[in-house]
Amino acid sequence: MLAVVEHLDPDRLAELFVECRRVLARIGIVILATRAAWSDRLLRWMARIRMVSTEEIEEHVYAYTLLLLGGQPGS
Repeated sequence: MLAVVEHLDPDRLAELFVECRRVLARIGIVILATRAAWSDRLLRWMARIRMVSTEEIEEHVYAYTLLLLGGQPGS
């Protein structure tokens, strides 16, 4: 899931991960990438100079951190 979770309501993340686990093969893995919480300012600047779409940035519901996603540093 590349650049997906930042578009989702935080209250739905647990549900998403339960569903991922349900449909994955026994040894399957989920690869997830999301924008870093610190990058919002940079993205807004890039939108001002039209390097990225303002509409796409506005669709971001939440800026997640590794801790909020249930991960651990180095994992």
